[in-house]
Amino acid sequence: MARVNSFLYALKNGKYRGGKHDTDLLPEGHPMSSKKEMFLNIEVKDGIEVKATYNDYPQSATNNAKRVKNWIEKHGRDEVDGMTEVGLARMNQLIARESLSLSTLKRTFSFLSRTKGGGYDKINPDYRDTPWRDKGYVAFLGWGGQSMLTYADKKLKQIENE
Repeated sequence: MARVNSFLYALKNGKYRGGKHDTDLLPEGHPMSSKKEMFLNIEVKDGIEVKATYNDYPQSATNNAKRVKNWIEKHGRDEVDGMTEVGLARMNQLIARESLSLSTLKRTFSFLSRTKGGGYDKINPDYRDTPWRDKGYVAFLGWGGQSMLTYADKKLKQIENE
């Protein structure tokens, strides 16, 4: 309830009382919103549209990727196993808030759908105290986790209906 009250306060007053908050929840027109001009970028070369990219994915997807990166920095790649080179590249893209191409968005959705189906969206009880050792969970979070899966699903459906 406190979080909701804090959010409502920010909507009304244009600022938070203090602490960290998810600014991606604020509406696009709000001065503190992280959604400014973030929905679709069109790359143009020589006056020709080349590709559309998307960078309006949720901050929580970036935070999930950062969690994995922090585990890798703290415990090393030997102990935090589960990220392939492609997964590490995706993790770094999310952390840098890079725009994702449509094909990258589709691959991300495909990967997260498969891993969630395998139960990797939850920590294996054997690794409850050391989640960085759960390879499936590490991979799922590194690719953005549940918030990225939800975003990719919604965005791909939106694109399909355009």
